[in-house]
Amino acid sequence: MSKIKIGITQGDINGISYEIIIKNFSEPKNLSNIIPIIYGSSKVFSVHKKNTNLNVNSMIINSVEEAKNSNLHIINCNSEEIKVEIGRSTDVAGLASFQALEKSVSDLKDNKLNIIITNPVDVHNINEAGFDFISHSNYFTSKFKVENYLEILVKDNLRIAIVCDSTSVSDLHLDLSSEIILNKIELLNKTLKKDFLLDRPKIAVLGLNPFNKNLNVDEKTVNIVNAIEMANAKNIFVFGVYNAEDFFGNFEYNKFDAVLAMYHEQAYIPFKLLEREEGIKYTAGLPFLHVSPINEVSFDNAGKNLASEISFRHAIEFALDVLKNREYQDEIEKNKLKIGAFAEDIKSINQIDE
Repeated sequence: MSKIKIGITQGDINGISYEIIIKNFSEPKNLSNIIPIIYGSSKVFSVHKKNTNLNVNSMIINSVEEAKNSNLHIINCNSEEIKVEIGRSTDVAGLASFQALEKSVSDLKDNKLNIIITNPVDVHNINEAGFDFISHSNYFTSKFKVENYLEILVKDNLRIAIVCDSTSVSDLHLDLSSEIILNKIELLNKTLKKDFLLDRPKIAVLGLNPFNKNLNVDEKTVNIVNAIEMANAKNIFVFGVYNAEDFFGNFEYNKFDAVLAMYHEQAYIPFKLLEREEGIKYTAGLPFLHVSPINEVSFDNAGKNLASEISFRHAIEFALDVLKNREYQDEIEKNKLKIGAFAEDIKSINQIDE
């Protein structure tokens, strides 16, 4: 199998992104089966490399096509005069983050990459730099005009998908119609089958109001119940509505292949408590694989060699596993078509003999 080219965005230049990149690729084994390409700055890379005191070779390239081996490659997306202020949130860093994303999108649209790993950014300083940015998932789905997508938090058998990944609780009524929830359930079911190779996945759905015992009173809860019933009618194994506090507190999630949460905090709080720094974030529904480490920008820890690279490594491993799973599923579908065509040929021959 040929080595896979993987795009890696630099994230915030003053945070921990370069530290976790350098720590990961300081281990030669992590370069053995991939060709990593950083969208960022060779100057910023050098600053952080010196700070970590780790030996990592890198090569500056102008395009993805120039990446031919397992060296760590860098495509410069920022000015050579860029100012690095480790541990500080600056407009310059916001601009640098966004420029790296923009360049990666250009290559993704040209089908030069099919995997992108995005490192943590500071949403505030990107907006301060003059760009309308909510999240990586929102950014990519907007650029590729994808309406139905899911951000899924993953660590081993724990998978928590989010209906409204970047919506405030006060605005949830805008995004919680039965149709929207059903679309998310269907996408989650499809993703579990194709990307995780789960034949008949069981999905648990969380509710909004933990104190509401009457499911017919709250309009949003009624919408959730209706979506579950519609999904069941389509032979999707969905169960709920569950009280999030009891569901996670009693370890009920172990009985399911995935959980559908309604909003950001409902998913992130239990996930980070249970998985700490080892989980990853995955955006389902895109025409390419987008995965992120669970790390935050962590300005307080930047430059102190305290950041863990484990989640970043898991993000790459997860993306490679999904790519293999998709290839396997495609092969199965091709074989099904061949078997179907063969069966039709036999049927035609039998009819002629008769």
